[in-house]
Formats: sequence, structure tokens, C-alpha cells
Amino acid sequence: MLKSAKAVVDKMGGTSAASRSSSAALPVEINLATLGRFVAVALQLALVLFAIYQFKIEEQSGLIRIVGLIFIGFSVHAWLPATMRQPFFVGLTLVAIYLIFGLINALWLIGLSLALILLAHLPIDYRARIALIVVAGAGLTAMQAGLYTTSWSTAILPILGSMFMFRMALYLYDMRSEKKPATLFERLSYFFQLPNIVFPFYPIVDYITFRRTYYDRDAYEIYQKGVLWMLRGVVHLLMYRVVYYYFTPAVEEVQGLGGVVLFIVSAYLLYLRVSGLFHLIIGLMCLFGFNLPETHKRYFLASSFNDYWRRINIYWKDFMMKLFFYPVYMRVRHWGNIPALVFSTVIVFACTWILHSYQWFWLQGDFPLTTVDGVYWGVLGVLVAINSVWESVKGKKAKSLSKKGWTLQGALGLSLRTVVTFLFLGVMWSFWSSESVGEWWSVMKQVGTSGAPEWLLLLGGLAGLYVVLVALDALEAKGLSPFFEERGMSFSTVAGRTGLMALALAGIGLPQVHQRAGEQAS
Repeated sequence: MLKSAKAVVDKMGGTSAASRSSSAALPVEINLATLGRFVAVALQLALVLFAIYQFKIEEQSGLIRIVGLIFIGFSVHAWLPATMRQPFFVGLTLVAIYLIFGLINALWLIGLSLALILLAHLPIDYRARIALIVVAGAGLTAMQAGLYTTSWSTAILPILGSMFMFRMALYLYDMRSEKKPATLFERLSYFFQLPNIVFPFYPIVDYITFRRTYYDRDAYEIYQKGVLWMLRGVVHLLMYRVVYYYFTPAVEEVQGLGGVVLFIVSAYLLYLRVSGLFHLIIGLMCLFGFNLPETHKRYFLASSFNDYWRRINIYWKDFMMKLFFYPVYMRVRHWGNIPALVFSTVIVFACTWILHSYQWFWLQGDFPLTTVDGVYWGVLGVLVAINSVWESVKGKKAKSLSKKGWTLQGALGLSLRTVVTFLFLGVMWSFWSSESVGEWWSVMKQVGTSGAPEWLLLLGGLAGLYVVLVALDALEAKGLSPFFEERGMSFSTVAGRTGLMALALAGIGLPQVHQRAGEQAS
């Protein structure tokens, strides 16, 4: 029995000399410069967490309850020896589980999680391990579906599902080709990610990327990026509140072209909540050395359907490409590039539709497969497939043209494509946000009640947006981007800008400040 248990632990990486030497390559240097950078990051983090507390960001999820734990955890973690950092991170996550769920529910969540991880490492055939995990998953699925319940199932199953429903698939997929064995705590920290305890809707973190990016650059640059992204996430979530409460019309309130445009644009802008949550989550992970890549990249500026697919929820796109697109494409590539490309893309979007319902099942308990969802993913899949074929055929020519640098003609074309893409995706999002096809169509019919003045106003607004995008492209080409990116900037520059923005946001969050601006502004 003991020998068997030792074999499982060894297989999980508990005694890997190579892994221990890897972790030991991360020393903690205590000097005046390091202390100064720590103080700078800690002060910014305190301001961001204070803003989260003041604005009650994601209060219903329990984030407010662990802001103190996050700050203390970061402050201790930053000074720990390298070999102790991941064990400390896992321990911090376990403490958060206890704070959020209480002792009994926490023990069930931790116990079931460890059991699933151990099943993935049993010293038996790979396919047998998968079969056992499927059987265990079927039992948990029955509980989530309400076929039978326990005193703890309702509380912990959404989080347990969030931790394993996609991450386990990536883990099993990648662990077969591990060139360098992971340590026990690398594996545990992949599943026990601190933000996941309060955020069941969670980005699909790739296992290989998770390992590869751990302290892959200067520690304080990673921490600084994390604070900036957390701040960006808070701003996105506050913008979402403004759109949701003040600009999103009820279906019965939509009148005329202006009302329809507001309905379309606000539906698209509500995605700010997802990008805000994901920035906050990944930024928090960066505070503990996990230098994960960004989850979104200026998705409102997408200039084609493929560009949109690459920019929005990047982790989902990477997950679908890795587990579905490439395996399918490699099996059917003998059909020829174009047929294989189209078929693989269609499969990806069909699976995306089903997997979104699967994700909804673990988070909410039901498995919706609606007409609206099917039409949305079907249309988007067809458009991305067409775009992919065009890029495949015209790719070399487009690449050669891009080397000529910025031109007015190129900027005009890019901006036009961006406006058209934004409008079409806004219409698509308004459709996807509707309860039914009939409800959406009842709103769209309001366009027919408008006269020429409203149409002229809309065209004027689009023309203004077009001019802004051309100017933005010109500024980007000259290195004068108005977007605040940490890449290419010194630590002090990023810290200074982030600190000022965090201070302003935290200050506005004070009742003594915002109440002076009047009731409406407050």
C-alpha cells in the first residue's frame, strides 16, 4: 500500500531532482532596489484592492472577503525562497477555500479535487485512467443535475467543475508529452488557482503555458504587470456597470433607429464584464509569479472575423485549436488544405456551442441548447471559415503588402473593415443576448419607424468613428499609441502611471469624494 502511494507521488513529480533544481534557480535578492520595487508594487496593490472594496467589485462572488488575504499573501510570497513559493501559493488557496466555504464544504472540495488529480496519476494504463476520471465525472454530473444531492454538493460543485471541466482535459492531453517532469506543487497549483475559488467563470489556462511562464522574467516586472491588469479589470467592470445600468434598454423600451443602435451597441459592450473578470484573474495570478499571457486584445478593434476570433477570449481560442482544430485537421488534411480547413473550423464552432452549454451546466445546473445559441455559433463559424479560406489563399500577398509600412490607403481600408466588423458583431451579440429569435426581430423592426434625420445622424456617427480609427492607426504607426501597454516601458514608468490611476480610482471610490459631485454623478 505504501509502495503504491509512493509510486503515485513520484509520478506526480514529488521527487523530481530536475524539477527541484529548476525551482532553486529563482533566488530572492534583498537589497535597497528590490525593497523599493516591492514597496511600489505593494502600495499600488493596496490601492487597487481598496478600490475593489469601495466599489464592491464582484461582491456576490466573495472577492471582497479575501482582499486582505491577497495582500498579505503577496507580501509574504514575494520574500519567500523560490522552493517555498508554490507550496505557499497552494496553501494560500486552501485557506481561501476555507474562508469562502467553511470547514466541511472546504474539506469536501479539497478532498474531491485531490481524488481527481490522483486518478490522473494512477500507475495504470493511460486509457484506464481516463475511463476512471470519466466515471467519477459522471457521478459528479448526476449530482449537479440534481439526480441526488448532499449537504455540500450545491455549494462546491460549481467551483469543482470550474477547476476541472476543461483544465483536466488539457492536463491529461499534455502530461503524456512532458519533457521535464513537474513537481508535486506545480501540478497542485495548476488546479488550485487562488482566483478560481471566488470566480467559477474562469479562463481556460493551458497547462504547458502555465508551467513555461512561471517566473520567466524579472519577478517585479511580473508583479507590476499583474497590478496593472487587475486595475484594468476593475475599470472594465465599472464600465460594464455604467453600460448595464444606464445604457442598456429593455426590449419593450426600444423605439426607432436610435433605440435599435443603443440596443445593439450596449449588448456588445456588456462583454466588458468578461474581459474585466479575466484581466482581474490573470493579473492576480501574476502577483504570484505566474506570468500568464493576456486573455483579450482590444477586441472591439477587430478588423475581420478571424481577427475577432484571435483577439477575444484568447485562452478559449487556444484551447479549441489545441484539442479540436489541429487533431481534426491532421486527420482530414488528405482532403486538401481548403476542405480540411473548412471542416475543422466548422467542427470547432459546433464543439464551442456544445462546450459553452457544458460550461453553463457546471456553473448554473442546466444544459441549454437554444436556437439562438445554435444560430449565433453557426453563423460565426461559417464566417470564420470563409475568412480562413480567404486568408489561406491571399495570405502571402497580404503579408508582402504589410511590409511596406503605413499608408493612408491601408489605414482607410483597415478602419473601414473595423467599423463594418464592429457593427456586424454588435448585431450578432444583440441576437445572442436575446431570449428568442422573435424577441430580437421585434426590436430590429423598430428601424422601420425612423425617418431620414435619424439615418443621417447614424451615418455621421459612423463617419466620425471612421476618422477616429484612421487617426488612431496613424498614431500607432508613429509609436504614439494612446493605449497604455506595459511592454517596452521601464518598471518605474509603468509603476508611476499605474499608481496614479489606482490612486485616482481609489479616491473616487471614497464616499466623501464622489458624493460631493451630486447624486447623479455619485
